[in-house]
Amino acid sequence: MGIEEFTNDPWFKHGSLQTEALANHVLDNLHIVTLEDNGEVYVYEDGIYKDVGELRIKQFLTEELANDYSRHNRAEVMEVVKNKTAKPRENFGEPNEWICLSNCQYNLETGKRKPHSPEEEYLYKVDIAYNEDATCPKFDRFLIQHVPLGRLKYVWGMFAHSLHRGYPTQSAFLLWGDTATGKSTTLRVLEHLIGQENVAAQSVRQLKNGNHAMANLYGKQANIIAEAPSPQEMKQQEFKALTGGDLIHANPKHQQPFEFYNSATMIFATNDMLDLNDLDELEAEFLRRWEQIKYQNTVPESEREDNYYRRFTEDKDEMEGILWRTLEAAYRMKQRGSLSYEWESLRAYYTEITESGKDDGDSGDKQANPESKRFKD
Repeated sequence: MGIEEFTNDPWFKHGSLQTEALANHVLDNLHIVTLEDNGEVYVYEDGIYKDVGELRIKQFLTEELANDYSRHNRAEVMEVVKNKTAKPRENFGEPNEWICLSNCQYNLETGKRKPHSPEEEYLYKVDIAYNEDATCPKFDRFLIQHVPLGRLKYVWGMFAHSLHRGYPTQSAFLLWGDTATGKSTTLRVLEHLIGQENVAAQSVRQLKNGNHAMANLYGKQANIIAEAPSPQEMKQQEFKALTGGDLIHANPKHQQPFEFYNSATMIFATNDMLDLNDLDELEAEFLRRWEQIKYQNTVPESEREDNYYRRFTEDKDEMEGILWRTLEAAYRMKQRGSLSYEWESLRAYYTEITESGKDDGDSGDKQANPESKRFKD
């Protein structure tokens, strides 16, 4: 009789690993999803599913099996876990109208909230708390210093578009203006809002030249590039597909190819407006996809501040206010189906600040938020 028959290890019987039982034990402790097309394993942590499932399973088995852990045992259990949790990519991921915030799930269409749950398959989280009483006076004043009043709603529309799963409007955004007019600061605040891990930086040229770049957009909320596409690049089918809700083919390195719908808002920043003169009448409908936002009022070199964006991103209250303002914009965009909404109470608020000529808000004065009572307009 072998010594294994006398072991007290519950995962072995007559010297054989109880693979099925151990796999079930893994799934009792970890919420796992495996994608059918390439076998990638996701695990639920902190309200979202992360693509570190195999690592977490390995760590769990290492602790559970102790001296009996081996690559062979891990492979046997991993195969069973993957088979039990396999799911088509198209059925994986959160519903478009819901997003995950640090303290709740939030419905962009209705404003309803509910607690985090592994039953909801979020791939990303806005790591900022929902707070409908929050304001962002410093960022408001920054925007009115650099963006014409009539274009401010498109800045918030860009922020809102980047929160959505899916591609709610067929829009691409161009921030244009001279150096030191606030374009980079705006984009750094946006990156902080949605999370830098949720931002890609793939140029149209890269996206055209290889499907590896396309794969880098999967699961991202924004694709931010410090250059504008040429008219020839804008005509390319790849770029139109990214803003048009078409199915995208991706061929990631060292993985199986897969298809997905792009949700990364296409955002560009440059010194000049797009030159659209080379686009003919047949492409006129494509022009409506572009929202060009002018930035103005260059900051004098003597007054420029390194990492100025941190004035906003390192202020918890300010970021909660920016999130709240973005949620309001997302609601209006969803309800009216476009970025061309009127937001009269916010416009009146910005007009009042502009005419008041007050300082940049660093005093910490938290004015009443014109949108603190939901959806007045």
